[in-house]
Amino acid sequence: TTSVFFYGQGPEELARRGYSKDHRPDCLQFMLGLLVTKEGKPIAHEIFPGNCSDKEAFKKMIEVCKKRFNIRRIILVADRGMISREIRDILEKHEYEYILGCKMRNTVAVKHYVLSQPGPFTKVSDSLEVLEVKHLDNRYIVCFNPKEAAKQKEDRKAIIEQLKQKLQSDAK
Repeated sequence: TTSVFFYGQGPEELARRGYSKDHRPDCLQFMLGLLVTKEGKPIAHEIFPGNCSDKEAFKKMIEVCKKRFNIRRIILVADRGMISREIRDILEKHEYEYILGCKMRNTVAVKHYVLSQPGPFTKVSDSLEVLEVKHLDNRYIVCFNPKEAAKQKEDRKAIIEQLKQKLQSDAK
């Protein structure tokens, strides 16, 4: 799903202001849900009002998959903005497989179990190392980007240095 902004009035039933992924809250928009093959070829789309949330559009797209196409095996892929217990329940009810991104610190199983597992990461590329962890009925792939980690470390150092300088020059 994604938001699509436009200029002008647009269709009354779709043209709404909502969360704009294009950073254009000043424009009307609609939400687009797209169903693609594993090769990335589009096979269906749905259009939703611009104030429809990603999660609501995603739930409706799941229903489209089931009702319109009666597809038996689907692997839905979604970023962490789509995750909710409700979404997972719907996917499991339809017996769809899924790959969902999650915030490490916001998911209890990940925070307390998955991230505490030792094990060597497998290098996939210069910017990606992965570790597979199985917990209960779930399979987690922990991803680590050493280049991004180094950048974030430098960013933190710079912020700390700025704060130290600020503290020295301003008692507040």
